[in-house]
Amino acid sequence: MIGLVAALLGVLLDNTGIVLTRWSFNSEPKMDPLQANAIRVCGAFLFFILANPFLKARLIPEFVKLSVKDKVLSMSAAFVGTFLSLCLYLQAVRVAHLASLAAVGVSGPLISSFIECVYYKRWPSPYLIVALAFFLSGFSILVVL
Repeated sequence: MIGLVAALLGVLLDNTGIVLTRWSFNSEPKMDPLQANAIRVCGAFLFFILANPFLKARLIPEFVKLSVKDKVLSMSAAFVGTFLSLCLYLQAVRVAHLASLAAVGVSGPLISSFIECVYYKRWPSPYLIVALAFFLSGFSILVVL
């Protein structure tokens, strides 16, 4: 039950961040997604510095222990999965209809499952195939309208 509550709280906080970001773009039209991303990174870094004494996270010592391959993989994943994806997402928040954006945003687990199937070279489950079909149908309706 705690996991479900944490997930719902995380979604609530994420959506609150999206609305606040949209308000920021509306109040400051000259701000671009890269600037917004930099502001979010600074906020996250500040929170990490303030919360570190309580969380006792040891990021740097643990990162140093990684092999070169794992360091490159983690940095590549951080760049693509966090920085680049957030820049693109913030551009969408800046110009897109928020309800449509939310509808596309919930497709993350679906797309991740599909990528996992490709990576591990295994066939998707029938449920994933049906979910992908519904997603593509719904997405095509958003594109047409």
